[in-house]
Amino acid sequence: MKIEKALTILNQLLEEHQPQTFSSSWIITNAPSIYQCIWKNAKTENGDVDWDSVTSALDRTFQRRFVRYRQKQVKPYEGQSEVDVILTKNKDRLYTLFAPLNERDKATQHRLIIRFVRIGQKGNICAQAELIKWVTFITDDWVDRYPQMLRWKGYEDEIADKI
Repeated sequence: MKIEKALTILNQLLEEHQPQTFSSSWIITNAPSIYQCIWKNAKTENGDVDWDSVTSALDRTFQRRFVRYRQKQVKPYEGQSEVDVILTKNKDRLYTLFAPLNERDKATQHRLIIRFVRIGQKGNICAQAELIKWVTFITDDWVDRYPQMLRWKGYEDEIADKI
């Protein structure tokens, strides 16, 4: 089964059942074949299921109802190889992190940032540092570009602290 068809069926199933919230466990229980298809076809660069891309393909009402697994207390670790996999796989799209040309590039920028966020949430210090670097770069651009952000000009240290 193709992932597009699986997501269409999942949308229909959610419409039929109307759960208040749902998770990967709900999908396994109510549609094991759909979960199997997602597990095989929606992977991140590091081999995890890409729930962000799955939920973004659902109807808007169901996107908000998705509940991620509860994060356990994570132990910080340095995993530069995980960061390098993302950077290498997306090397021709890295320009979107500092100069998105259109809405499609902005969506790519968001996806790349989310990749670093998800790995950082698992405790990867290198991913967190990479994320801080790119978000700082993006906010510096915002300060120069948008009048609402102009008041932050000259406060680079505070911006870094907030990030």
